[in-house]
Amino acid sequence: MEHSLLWKLEFIFVLYSLLHSGNTRDAELTIEPKRKSSDSTKCSNRVSIHVSDRFRSTLTAGTTTVSVGDKVTLSCSVEKSAGWKYEWFRRTSHTSESRINDGGNGNIRVSQGGIYRCRGFRGEPKIYSDNSDEVTINITFSNKVSVIQKPSWSEMFRGETITLTCEVQGGEGVQWEYEWRTSQSQTFRTNRKDWTFTASISGDYSCKSRSTHDSYSATEWSEALTLSVSDKPKAQLSRNGETLSCSVNPSSSGWNYSFYRGEKNNELLTVQNTDFHLNREIKDSQAGVYRCRGGRGEPVYHTEFSDPVIIDDRPRSTLTSGTTTVSVGDKVTLSCSVEKSAGWKYEWFRRTSHTSESRINDGENGNIRVSQGGIYRCRGFRGKPMIYSDKSVEVNINITFSNKVSVIQKPSWSEMFRGETITLTCEVQGGEGVQWEYEWRTSQSQTFRTNRKDWTFTASISGDYSCKSRSTHDSYSATEWSEALTLSVSAHKPKAELKISKSPAGGRVNLNCSIKPSSSGWSFFWFRGEKPSKPLTAQDAVFLSNGQISVSQGGVYRCRGGRGEPVYHTEFSHLVSVVEPVLRVSPRWLSPGSSVTLSCEVEHESAGWSFYWYKAVPDLSHKSASYSYELLPASSNGTADNSYIIHGQTHTAGYVCRAGRGEPHVSTLYSQPDFVWSGVSPDRVQHFTSDSLSLTCEGNSAEWRVGSFLLPDLLSFCSDWGTMNGSTCHVQKIQSSNAVFWCESGSAFSNAVNITGHNDDLILLSPVHPVTEGHSLTLGCKWRTENLLSKVVFYQNDTLIQSESRVEMIIPAVSKSHEGFYKCQSSGKESPQSWLAVTSTSRPDRSSFPVLVVALTSVILIIFLFMIWFLWKRSKDSHMNSSSQINNQSSAAEHNEAQNRNDINLLHGGSSLFGSHRDPEEIQNDPEDENKGESRKITYSSIKLKAKKKKRQKPAEMIVYSDVKTGASADGSQLYAEMMKRNKGKFCPSADEMLYSEIQ
Repeated sequence: MEHSLLWKLEFIFVLYSLLHSGNTRDAELTIEPKRKSSDSTKCSNRVSIHVSDRFRSTLTAGTTTVSVGDKVTLSCSVEKSAGWKYEWFRRTSHTSESRINDGGNGNIRVSQGGIYRCRGFRGEPKIYSDNSDEVTINITFSNKVSVIQKPSWSEMFRGETITLTCEVQGGEGVQWEYEWRTSQSQTFRTNRKDWTFTASISGDYSCKSRSTHDSYSATEWSEALTLSVSDKPKAQLSRNGETLSCSVNPSSSGWNYSFYRGEKNNELLTVQNTDFHLNREIKDSQAGVYRCRGGRGEPVYHTEFSDPVIIDDRPRSTLTSGTTTVSVGDKVTLSCSVEKSAGWKYEWFRRTSHTSESRINDGENGNIRVSQGGIYRCRGFRGKPMIYSDKSVEVNINITFSNKVSVIQKPSWSEMFRGETITLTCEVQGGEGVQWEYEWRTSQSQTFRTNRKDWTFTASISGDYSCKSRSTHDSYSATEWSEALTLSVSAHKPKAELKISKSPAGGRVNLNCSIKPSSSGWSFFWFRGEKPSKPLTAQDAVFLSNGQISVSQGGVYRCRGGRGEPVYHTEFSHLVSVVEPVLRVSPRWLSPGSSVTLSCEVEHESAGWSFYWYKAVPDLSHKSASYSYELLPASSNGTADNSYIIHGQTHTAGYVCRAGRGEPHVSTLYSQPDFVWSGVSPDRVQHFTSDSLSLTCEGNSAEWRVGSFLLPDLLSFCSDWGTMNGSTCHVQKIQSSNAVFWCESGSAFSNAVNITGHNDDLILLSPVHPVTEGHSLTLGCKWRTENLLSKVVFYQNDTLIQSESRVEMIIPAVSKSHEGFYKCQSSGKESPQSWLAVTSTSRPDRSSFPVLVVALTSVILIIFLFMIWFLWKRSKDSHMNSSSQINNQSSAAEHNEAQNRNDINLLHGGSSLFGSHRDPEEIQNDPEDENKGESRKITYSSIKLKAKKKKRQKPAEMIVYSDVKTGASADGSQLYAEMMKRNKGKFCPSADEMLYSEIQ
């Protein structure tokens, strides 16, 4: 007994833990009590518990692009059930998961990125749903980030110190950390916005920032800053008379210059011992060896020292050169001389900007021939021991080869557009076998050098482009500049132009795309829809040529051109609408015995069209809207009338039309399908948007497709807005719209269901299909959280039907006058309005209607004039008797009016009565009615009074209703008639508005 109690308690504890732990999954738990070895029984107390999946939570996130300080909305929901509250959890890749104490209603707003999940709970004790899948929120701030370079020199040199700053616009007050991306696409993070490093190679540098408190929230990458880094430069010292000038080659900015004297640069010249003219010039006043170098930045970055310049009192050598224009392999003559003396022999020296000076062992007679350009100088020597003259001034020899150079453009289009990619090639005639490097001169007269003969760039402005080439082994020998190639670049991006050509037979049209301004090399891309995404393919259209396609589907089309590699696209063309006829089906819903009218409308309709009518047959090989078409009877040759009547239609059906004319016959596109519906609808038109919906197809078919027609004319299928599972389409939430749903098999349509979703708290309960005249009708009102309400008022066409509240409104016998828009009000809330359609049981002869109105009006007018005359006559003959009679009749009329106010209410000229559910004590019976029998019958007649037409207004119409009662006078000698005027839908109980007449 004791063991049995213990294992039962253990069983209860384990079961409770499973249900409330928040970590259950599908599992089977077996509990078996421990037994002593001596225990034996025929049956064990083993218990198996199967624990199934609980409800699953779903976590969704809104946009993640926000500014600093904004938030992202996260929503948690539990499928197919209500009453849940929610718990939220967040973790990062560096922190463990923690609970967020907010969002019990299913929504939270977060400003931090991270890894989030949620779960629902309800009841007491709490039951938990399964945890949702994790969702990673990476918030991208919209703050713009830019890289700023300090110092901002356009040309940097290897070894210089540079600082890049990552600036965030609008990020004041936020503690940022920064991520940098280098020219090798490497990335690293730092807490400092400034990154100082030593320049080494050229490349692009960019950065982005993120909050130090949220590693999942960051800005976009900044635009890349391009850093140009060259080899260490060398100073160049030149002498002009008594002035020494220092410069840096290649030329760049920001330099300060230092001058030195002595063989080992051991004396730095200052303003105290040297005459400084400018930052880069000094005036030499004594003999010696001079050098210079440049320096810039912090810490100071120095150039290489210049070659030495020697100043002494010895004779000065002079170097002259002949022509420098030769062909490849030819030579230039250089001559050296010492002024005003003879007997000299000569030494020659050559260097380049990249090599140090070296002696050339030739030309002692004062002349040498060289085939290499470079920086040359010479000096003379004579006697024993040798006496040397001063070295000559350096002379740059730039040999110009006579080889012709030309620029070739690829692609060779005469007109380029800003943004297109272009390649220019520098071709040297007769320069085969020579290893060349190339120098380009742009339209802004800027120059740059490259080892490649092809230069690819993005066209930006019109201008002249030329090139020249030089040997890679002799940077001082080059060709002449080529003739300039004039590049014409249009500043405006071209735009495509789309036109529709004459359509051939078969319901297709041709679309032609061209580029303005006209230019060559274009391929064309075609799109359909207001917002183009993917270009059309051979499955969507027939491609006739590069700029022409043929289409059979109506809609909005556009095109654009593209050319080059990578492809450069033009602007899109204007939208062009391909004409397709519009089919209208009337009525939308079938009624017993009624016919269906199809109307085919062609945009910009003109004469000569024939119309063809088809039945749509579902094609289930496609899950979307796909139908085959079958010609309707007597439609093979077309109809002159743009309408077609179908008799005896009893089921839901789809129809299509198209039009054609001319010889040869030219047809429009097929219209979009339109439908007529039949079948059982839900019990009301209006539904709440929070309602879920399941639509099940039943019948002899193995495959189904659920369609929807979003009124007025949007056709879609379950795959677009729901989930198709076998023969059932599940809709999670009804949309705020008015739609008709039906099923399609391989050959037919099912009945249709009309459903309207509303966001309002109050809806009207009204029938979906038209009501037949003479039938009864009940209208109700429903609150989102309640069923039928007890205090409701109803309106037709925004006119109050009855001011007294009620549960629902009943129309015992519906007439055509009850057709219109209805709505209800309760507790200060108002429902949306719904249209109530009324169909006639039989159609009256149209020609007799005007006659009936005229005849009825004439009779009433004669009776009215007769009663006026009769009353005047009676009042003249027996004034006192008439007064007494009128008073008695007034009392009877007031009693009758009170009764009628409680029992009847006329609506918009109808002869039917509205009955309502009311408390019994509100109904008062007239005892006289019980005795008078048929003599108290009431006849209602309507008199239509049309007001005069006003300019630009429709004629107003007022209907006056009269109760005509007949009865005997008190003494039985006379009959009288009571005519109580009624305004539209109301009684007018004023006594002076009643007319009494005697009926003899």
